[in-house]
Amino acid sequence: MLPDGRWPVLRHRVGGLSFRVPARPHFVSPDTSRNAVSADTRRAYDLIAADYGPGANGPVTVVVELPADSQEASSLLSSTQSALNSTAGVAAVSPPTLNSDDTVALFTLVPTTAPQVAATTELVDDLRTDVLPTVPARTYLVGTTTSYVDVTEKIAQRMPWLILTVVALSSVLLLVAFRSVLIPLKAALLNLVSVGAAYGVVVAVFRWGWGSSLIGIDGKLPIPAFVPMLVFAIVFGLSMDYEVFLISRVHEAWTATGDAHRSVAIGIGGTGRVITTAAAIMIAVFTSFVLDTDPTVKMLDIGMAAAVLIDASVIRMVLVPAVMSLFDRRAWWLPRWLDGVLPHLDIEGTRHLARAASSCGPSAPAEDRETSLAGGR
Repeated sequence: MLPDGRWPVLRHRVGGLSFRVPARPHFVSPDTSRNAVSADTRRAYDLIAADYGPGANGPVTVVVELPADSQEASSLLSSTQSALNSTAGVAAVSPPTLNSDDTVALFTLVPTTAPQVAATTELVDDLRTDVLPTVPARTYLVGTTTSYVDVTEKIAQRMPWLILTVVALSSVLLLVAFRSVLIPLKAALLNLVSVGAAYGVVVAVFRWGWGSSLIGIDGKLPIPAFVPMLVFAIVFGLSMDYEVFLISRVHEAWTATGDAHRSVAIGIGGTGRVITTAAAIMIAVFTSFVLDTDPTVKMLDIGMAAAVLIDASVIRMVLVPAVMSLFDRRAWWLPRWLDGVLPHLDIEGTRHLARAASSCGPSAPAEDRETSLAGGR
């Protein structure tokens, strides 16, 4: 970490292109410094930071259990305050406040940096791992800033497991529903592309400031840890919704015709308008919440609206048909051993479609058989 609390930036070069990425992402929990400059809460935050230092907006409380002996307690308090004062990143430490029984003491610690700065997170970690363990008593670190650090770190640690679990479970469900190996893999990859595109839009608008003034954002803002988590959960669910809707139609046509390319065309023709209309409605709903003054709400809205727009236009209407056409018949490949293990779920009425196909007879025109098996369109 750099002295000013920023993480170093790594420079990469691929061919003739050069780009930079941070060595470690920094997530935060929201506070009033993210509000509009005209808001009363933001004005109060700025006044406190200007007159008392940026760390005064996020003090940290240190709780120390005291021994029964008064002399030992006095020595413990003195050594603890000295240790806290000598810690890097600490601007001031208040005198201890004791309870009525003289069994517990509180120290209010003011960091030198604002609550959302990475250096404040480092300070909390240093206090827990290096400073407080040297105190010969039971100690606790509490307060709003500390709880924000804990929640943020926990979310960042569990985020990969959330993504892995959701992708794995959805892939298994698609595997059972469509009895194909490539369909779940394709769906998981393209859905993650939608989520990644949403993350990119959020970073561009709120971290880089691209067009942020158009939605009432003053300056560049850090991203709370729960925003990527919520965006992933909602966007991946919506993307999977579109995926199942589209592939179900393609699978019906495949069952009816046995023509992989034609089944993709039939599926897109039957679902394209519905998917586009549903996406337009959700985009309108999401973007309407941009009028909210809370920057976190704006982040969620921009991320989800961008994801739905990209998913419904680029992913579902371009990439999915292209990939399915490239896969051809291999898109519906399933190993024999796996076919015997998976349960047979007649979700789409495949047996009914097969009976309908046989009832049309081999002499019936292909168009009649397709119309009968696709639901009489």
